[in-house]
This record gives sequence, structure tokens and C-alpha cells, in this order.
Amino acid sequence: MYFVKRREIRTEGRISLQFGIADGTKDYIFFTECKGAAETLADLLNRNNVAPEHIADIVEDLFYT
Repeated sequence: MYFVKRREIRTEGRISLQFGIADGTKDYIFFTECKGAAETLADLLNRNNVAPEHIADIVEDLFYT
């Protein structure tokens, strides 16, 4: 099962948050500063039983094209 994972990035004295997709064993991709977008993607991946090797392609198609 996929879930949303949060990480903090510190650059030049500024902290920014990134949200991404993980499961119990691996962090797959951090792709947004919007928690809701990551939650929507995690739900989509879980409802459709998406294999891990397709996550990066789905993120690219949904968010970067």
C-alpha cells in the first residue's frame, strides 16, 4: 500500500517541504509541495494496484506534461 511521505529540504537558510510516495520499504518519488496532490496520487495508485516500476512515469504524465 502506498502512502504520502513528507521531507524537509534546507537550502540557504530556507526550509521547504516536499511530499512524495512511499510504501513500507521504499521512498519512490518526491514531486510536489502540495500534500493534497500527493494524497490524490497515493489514492489513485492504491485503487488501481499500480506496480512500483510505473510510479515515476505516472507522476511525469500527471504533473509534468
